Amino acid sequence: MAIAYTTKKASGSAAGGTSIVITSPAGGFSAGNLLVFWATCADSTFDVTGIADTHSNSYTVLSATRITFGGTAAVMAYGLLTNAVPAADTITATITNTGGAIQVAEFSGIASSPFDVSQKASIPFDTAFSSGATSATSQADELVVGGNFANTFTATFTPTGGYSEIDEAAFFTSWNAQMQYLVVAATGAQTSTATASTAVSGLAAVATFKGSAVPQTLRPDADIVTTGWATAPLFSKINESSADGTVITATAS
Repeated sequence: MAIAYTTKKASGSAAGGTSIVITSPAGGFSAGNLLVFWATCADSTFDVTGIADTHSNSYTVLSATRITFGGTAAVMAYGLLTNAVPAADTITATITNTGGAIQVAEFSGIASSPFDVSQKASIPFDTAFSSGATSATSQADELVVGGNFANTFTATFTPTGGYSEIDEAAFFTSWNAQMQYLVVAATGAQTSTATASTAVSGLAAVATFKGSAVPQTLRPDADIVTTGWATAPLFSKINESSADGTVITATAS
C-alpha cells in the first residue's frame, strides 16, 4: 500500500493543567494507520510526557524533536494504531503544568516499525523556516512530516520544497502552529521548509516514517523467460534479485 494522508486530522488545547484532550474526527482513526502529533506552547517548560487512549494503542514521544527557544517549546510524537479510535472518541496527552496545543494527522501505508530519523531547529527571526536536515533515511519510500511554530498568532505559513499543508491554527491569540507533509521515493536527508508571512521567531521540526513493503507478484510469462519444459533459464533466476530488489524463490515438486 502506498503512503497516503487520509485527510483525517484533529487538535486539542488547554490553557493550563496537566493534560490536553483530542477528540477524533468523523470516521475516527483506523487500525493499522499512523498518527503523527505536533505539540506546541508559548512556554519553554512545556513538554509531553505521555499519550494514551482507551483502546490499548501505544504512542511514542519523539524526545529528540523537543526544542525550546525564546520562551517557547514544541515536540513531535507518533503512534501506529493497533486498534481503531472511533469517531468522537478521545486521545489524551499528559503534559507539564503549562497548558498547550496538539495537532494530529493520520497516514496509511506505514511500516510496522515506522519511525526513522528526525531533526529540529530554532528560528531566531526570519521568514524562512527550516528544520535542518536529517541524517539519510534508511529506505526509499518514506513519509516526511514537518511542524512549524511562530511566536505570534498573526503569522501564517506557506509550505515550500514540495510539502503540502495538513493543518494550521492560532492558539490563545498567542502563537501559530502548522503541520505539513511530503512523501519521498528515494533515500537521503530530509528537511522541512516553509515561508512565514512575516519575520518572526519560532521553531521547526521534522520526522520521517518508513512506508510498508509493497507486495511483489511474479508473472511467469513476463518475468521469467522459458523455452520449454522447466528449462535452465527458469532455475537460473532462483534467488536472483531483480532490478527493483525483488528476490525470486521457488520450490520444485
